[in-house]
Amino acid sequence: MAYRFDVPLDTALGSDGVFEPGAKLNFYQTGTSTPLDTYSDEALSSANANPVVANAAGRFGPIFLQVQSYKVVLTDASDVEIWSADPVKGGIDSDEVIVTPAGNISSTNLQDALEELDSEKVGTSGNNSFTGVQTLSRTDTTTPLVIKSTEAGAGAWEAIKLERDSASPADADEIAGIAWYGDDDGANSTKLAEVHVVFDDVTDGTEDAKIDFKTIIAGTYASRAYIGNGVVIGSPTGGDKGAGTLNATNLYRQGADIALTHWVIEVTGDAVALATGTGKKTFNAPHAMTVTAVRANLVEAQTSGNIVTVDINEAGSTILSTKITIDNNEKTSTTAATAPVVSDTAIADDAVIAIDIDQIGNGTAKGLKVHIIGYPA
Repeated sequence: MAYRFDVPLDTALGSDGVFEPGAKLNFYQTGTSTPLDTYSDEALSSANANPVVANAAGRFGPIFLQVQSYKVVLTDASDVEIWSADPVKGGIDSDEVIVTPAGNISSTNLQDALEELDSEKVGTSGNNSFTGVQTLSRTDTTTPLVIKSTEAGAGAWEAIKLERDSASPADADEIAGIAWYGDDDGANSTKLAEVHVVFDDVTDGTEDAKIDFKTIIAGTYASRAYIGNGVVIGSPTGGDKGAGTLNATNLYRQGADIALTHWVIEVTGDAVALATGTGKKTFNAPHAMTVTAVRANLVEAQTSGNIVTVDINEAGSTILSTKITIDNNEKTSTTAATAPVVSDTAIADDAVIAIDIDQIGNGTAKGLKVHIIGYPA
């Protein structure tokens, strides 16, 4: 901040009792004869001539001083000294203000204390607490925050500690998280994703927590996966199944569903001709299943006659509203004119499954296998 200069001493008057026209105010660095600029405006943008010369009425124009100490010499128009003053303060410099040390600040000089405070705030030393929102802003893609340790050991280092200091902790408290935002094409700041911690069980000694992952998909923001004792993806039945487990609604490998279970039932030997009858092959289901598809295939195709028709029964009742058929001269039901339809998709664990051959043609078909495909239930 600039300060306006006021003439510090009574000025010498001429014999006629008026200020001498053309008198000169000379400004120097304190204790020297080195000229030091003054200015005609508070912003210190327009320097005065040095010396500043009085007008015909013996008056000076505006004089603003820098925040420094000056030596000021007043002379008449013939450069005869009338008076001088040293020092003349151009305001108060921060290094001249005395402060009382407190907290992590040890300096008594204001300038040094400000520098020490700045050093504390940027994290080069000391401990600090902030209760307001702190914002780091940039206009480019340069990293705005780096947390660095030069400690050479191999021990774990908590670079950031997020703590919810609750006076009344409760199960399922959401503790803290990190969120990502971006502007959509409507200029709305939109939460895109978040990783946060949920304190599932706050009981002292048996605490449980999980890390929850959320994203926005098709405009809906929701939890997509979490890590607790095990890993859970989506909303599968049974939730967290324990240490070392992954429970998901479905699993894929190279786009193919690998969570499907597939039972292959050999109804006849490869060289055995088909014959009609119920219960041509029976077995107990090795586990419960939700059936998604069925099919059948032959080792040797039938050449003519009624098409091969196969039924699947659970505990004496069919699970098909449209039975499996294999057209003549074909070896698989996947090419049949009429596809099978599963009407009862739920097979119980250990249920008795029976395969019936309801119809055949000229008897040339051999080697029947039936496939039941689905998910473990």
